[in-house]
Amino acid sequence: MSPQQLYPLIADDLRAVDAVIRRRLHSDVVLIRQVAEYIIGSGGKRLRPALVLLTAGAMGYRGTHHHELAAVIEFIHTATLLHDDVVDESELRRGRQTANALFGNAASVLVGDFLYSRAFQMMVATDSMRVMQVLADATNTIAEGEVMQLLNCHNADIELDDYLQVIRCKTAKLFEAAARLGAILGLRSRGDQPTQCRHRNPTRPTATNDRMPHRIDLPFSSGFVPRWRPGRRATRPRAVPAPAAPGHCPAIAHSRDRRGPLRSSHQGE
Repeated sequence: MSPQQLYPLIADDLRAVDAVIRRRLHSDVVLIRQVAEYIIGSGGKRLRPALVLLTAGAMGYRGTHHHELAAVIEFIHTATLLHDDVVDESELRRGRQTANALFGNAASVLVGDFLYSRAFQMMVATDSMRVMQVLADATNTIAEGEVMQLLNCHNADIELDDYLQVIRCKTAKLFEAAARLGAILGLRSRGDQPTQCRHRNPTRPTATNDRMPHRIDLPFSSGFVPRWRPGRRATRPRAVPAPAAPGHCPAIAHSRDRRGPLRSSHQGE
């Protein structure tokens, strides 16, 4: 089933989320409104907010907190886009000028910070320590993924485990948080307490130990899905998708030669 087939099921909820987003973007600082509305209004599939709504509905949630948390997820995602474009020195996103190209790097970084802080203001309204824990862990993991990607900028020798870990931290973690938030709301509305997945190590997950039985995981990438068999590590594919063409990476260009590529912890085993 494609996302387009799922959206009609939550059309009213998505309109409510859009209303929350517009309302929560308000600030007395004009530049914040301009930059935030520009990036939020530039399109997007709203996959992450939709996942919050769908999981909450599947768990029988009846209320409005899922609209707020769906908007929180979208704010966090948007903040990462603003910061990403500054780090990558990007000039286009979704066929339009990036916010940093239009408003400057400083404005983009600071408005990204505003969206992060507004997201945390909103999550407090749910009065759930579990919700705050999930989102705090997710934002911290995303930040780690950004730095890991920076360290491997244009590194054609990156090991598979390190490559997958960047994807998990930068992309999959927010999808995971979105799904968990909907489940937490549904369980709390029924009086149940959510429990930690017994297969998951919340302190230091890796791309390898996340591929375990009884778990439904998002694909790591569109290029390939490593095979997994019980009791064995994932089979390495014949080729790892190549990073972007070599170019200038300002933050680490001066240190790449002496640092060398990251190596897998499993190398030589």
